[in-house]
Amino acid sequence: APQARTARIMGRAHPDNLAWVCCCCGCLPPFGLLMGCITVWPVTLMLVVGWTLIAVALLPHDIYYTYRSLVRTGAIGCNLKILGMLLLPVMLALWPVMVCTGACIASIGVGLLAPMVMIFDDDYYGQDNLRLAWNMVKDFADFNYNSFFSYLEEFGNRRDERPFDINVLQLVVALVQMAIGCVVGLVMTAFAGALHVVPCMLRMFYELWKAYFDIREPVYGFMLFPFFIAANVCIPPVSVLAYAFFMLAGVACGPMSAAKSWHDLAAGWAFIVSGPAELE
Repeated sequence: APQARTARIMGRAHPDNLAWVCCCCGCLPPFGLLMGCITVWPVTLMLVVGWTLIAVALLPHDIYYTYRSLVRTGAIGCNLKILGMLLLPVMLALWPVMVCTGACIASIGVGLLAPMVMIFDDDYYGQDNLRLAWNMVKDFADFNYNSFFSYLEEFGNRRDERPFDINVLQLVVALVQMAIGCVVGLVMTAFAGALHVVPCMLRMFYELWKAYFDIREPVYGFMLFPFFIAANVCIPPVSVLAYAFFMLAGVACGPMSAAKSWHDLAAGWAFIVSGPAELE
């Protein structure tokens, strides 16, 4: 009799029926999406504001330890130290911008996507994401103040018998080449990115919608619907962030071309154009 009763109950289970799936899953996937839409805002506020303020507040600390390590190190010669001192202001000024961009990406994962997965845990509550974001802020502060500069201390304490260096003429050529490479790389990647970012974004939307509406089983379509919505929300900001990183990579082609010129002058100058072209 119990087996027959179980068979009758299971006979009424219809996995292709959206109402049955909703009751069976407890409507967890849509509820996870709802939780993500709620928690993403405070998580974004905590990470973006927290990380950026830490990066800006510790910038004098960063400048002091970076320059001190550069002056004290015995791994490089005087000319390279001068080159490093000229380059460091630009790199240190970009540090808060890079931190803010990374915080935006992390907030999407922690605030929006994590609740959609963690909602299936029995002991999950919305404040878990806020606690995770707060711990990430504290970990970043600890990393920025302690761990990151332990590597600089090691570099500053190095004492090589024959420090690596370049002559003054190479230094001047490297600075000029680096400036030209940064400008050319930025212009090329900005133009190429502008041509590609919108078509790529539209292609991602097309592939996403095509893959979702090709699903034949309603049960899978229902369970994947929150992830489908989240992907649609994430594609535009991720595309913009990818475009920003693409342009930063183009700027980095300037120092890379100068570094290549130390070994092969022709290859270094050619990299000013070939580097951004390879990125494209």
